[in-house]
Amino acid sequence: MRDYRQLPPNNQLSDARRRLLSPSGSGRPMSRQELAEAVNAYLWKEHRRKVTLDSNYVGKLERGQHRWPGELYREAFRTVLKAASDADLGFYIIRTFAGECGDPVAAGDHDLGNRGCLDDSSAAVLEGLRSALNVYRPLTDSGECGQPVGAIEVAAAQIHDVYQRADYDAAGRMLPDLIRDAHELAVRSSGGQRQRALRVQAATYIAASKLASKAGDGQLAWVTADRAATAAQLAESTALSAAAAYQVACALLRFPDKCSYAEELTTTTAEDLARPGCAPDADRLSTRGSLLLLAALIAAQRNDRQTARQYLAQAAALAERLGRDDNRVWTAFGPTNVAIHEVSVAAALGDVDRATQIGERLDTSRLPRPLIGRRAQVHLDLAAAYAQRRSGDALAVLHLLEAERIAQQSVRVNVAARTLLAKLLRRERSAATPGLRPLAERAGVAA
Repeated sequence: MRDYRQLPPNNQLSDARRRLLSPSGSGRPMSRQELAEAVNAYLWKEHRRKVTLDSNYVGKLERGQHRWPGELYREAFRTVLKAASDADLGFYIIRTFAGECGDPVAAGDHDLGNRGCLDDSSAAVLEGLRSALNVYRPLTDSGECGQPVGAIEVAAAQIHDVYQRADYDAAGRMLPDLIRDAHELAVRSSGGQRQRALRVQAATYIAASKLASKAGDGQLAWVTADRAATAAQLAESTALSAAAAYQVACALLRFPDKCSYAEELTTTTAEDLARPGCAPDADRLSTRGSLLLLAALIAAQRNDRQTARQYLAQAAALAERLGRDDNRVWTAFGPTNVAIHEVSVAAALGDVDRATQIGERLDTSRLPRPLIGRRAQVHLDLAAAYAQRRSGDALAVLHLLEAERIAQQSVRVNVAARTLLAKLLRRERSAATPGLRPLAERAGVAA
């Protein structure tokens, strides 16, 4: 795997910035902060897009940590810096090796697997969801008002509860009707009720995106996360917008060439939540913390140990401020979930000893009761860690079996766990792993 710490700095970008004079009239070269502010101003003037890039973001670009900003960002940088092309500013796509950002070593809502193991077992969970998203018939004026907003709010909360209890089959059955009800509610609502309806719609699509990511359908996860983001923005809900951005990043991780986009999205959204004027309430602390945990996993996947640990440390500080294991905005964020991600990050970095050391002493009983999927997650991560050593296959299977015991569907529906099972089957030693083939058959993976 490529070590991104060895990428060269983007001298073309920093040189282009220094060729311009500071707008302050000081006669000095333009600073990073001034460049960021100029880009922000351009995006607002030309696209009515309010962004808050700062010197830290420009610094990441100049250090080569990000080489391919989003399309509008590149347009703004070209205009401000008077560059003819992206290449003139050192912008290019970093090509990843096969499997990079796609190895199933750290599973979760952000499972970094691939769609190759999306077969009948996991695809069936999404069948109704796909059907619901493919209906574009206009609403008719039948005189019926549909479900009241309170009932749909309860149903949206219930779908998240069912998902977090790792009952993915039930979530898949419930989502189609809820999506239709939430859509009808949002369309028919007006005045003060409209924002409430849009919040319910955003929450519904967030749950749908989680399920699609879990089952391994990146395209479906992306569509539903984007719809969640739109509804959350219209509802003017900062916390739901951040939760939707998290799910967009999870969806992007399904595509090996979009890992850098996912990391940029998580970090910039987390930075936005930390800017002055954003009250650090429990919802924002939790969504920001969850974004930092995802950023840590992405950094670990590209073997950037230092950055991954920095993000983990920032998330741990937020969890300490939160002061408890909680589940605000369905993030499961808190000290124990930070520890779970420490296991995931260690496994992604190939640090098997650290992953097992943390994981074996982790007390998941502190998590809120509904978070059964999170409890199973520890064992999926430990299985992935042990499987990195040929001698660890037996322990990997034991942890997969324990994950299945805690949450019956945690292996069958989870694309990363299924990919790991397929890997273990290819090098099966039946005497050492007698439980492997029966488990694989239950998960629908065995040949």
